[in-house]
Amino acid sequence: WITYGYDNDVAQAAGHYQRALELDPSNTYILRSAAVLLRSINRLDKAIALGEYVVALDPLVASGHHNLGISYFNAHRWDEAIAAYQEAVRLSPRNPSAYKGLAVVYEKTDRLDEAHAILQKGISQMKEGSGGAIHLPLGRLLHRQGRLEEAIAAVETGLSIGDLEGWGLAATHFLQGELLKEDGRFIEAVTQYEEALAVRSDHSAAREALAALSLRA
Repeated sequence: WITYGYDNDVAQAAGHYQRALELDPSNTYILRSAAVLLRSINRLDKAIALGEYVVALDPLVASGHHNLGISYFNAHRWDEAIAAYQEAVRLSPRNPSAYKGLAVVYEKTDRLDEAHAILQKGISQMKEGSGGAIHLPLGRLLHRQGRLEEAIAAVETGLSIGDLEGWGLAATHFLQGELLKEDGRFIEAVTQYEEALAVRSDHSAAREALAALSLRA
C-alpha cells in the first residue's frame, strides 16, 4: 500500500499484496487494501467481490462496509451502496466519512431530505473538534436546495472545526469560494481559492477560478 500510495506504482503494489496474502490469506486489512487498489484501477467487479468477501469474514469492522459502499457507489449500485454505508454508520457512529458517503448516495438518487437528515445526525454524533468533513456535502446539499447563505454558513463551520487536511481541506475551501462568488463576495472568494491552492497547489479548478476572478478585477 505504501508503494502504491507514494509512488503510484500499481504493479509493484499488487505484487506486494499477492506476497502478503500468500503468507496470511485471511488478513482482512490486506484484503481491504487490495480491494481499494482494484477500485483505483476501475476493476470494480473484482473490488466488489473482494469487498463482499472481506465483510463476510469480518462483518463487525466498519471500514470494510465503508470501502464496499464506495465500490458500490462507483458501480452505480445505489441500493447496495446505501446498505453498506448504513452498516458503516451503525458500527462506527462517530466516523464522519460514513455519514458523508451515505449522504452523497442519497443526494445522487434525489433523496434530498434523507441526505439532509443523515448529515444532521452525523453532526450530532461528532465529538468536539471533529466532523468537519460532514459540512462539505451539507454545503453542497443546501446550495442545491437554493439555500445559499445556509450553505456558506455550513461550510464555514466545517472549516472552523479544524480537523480537515489534504484534499478534503482544499475541496472545502474551493466549495466556499464557489459559494461566495455566487453570492457576489468576490474578495472573500479569492481568499478561499488561495487557501485551497495553499493546501494543494495542484488544485486546477481553484487555480482556474482564481485566474477568472483576477481577470474580472
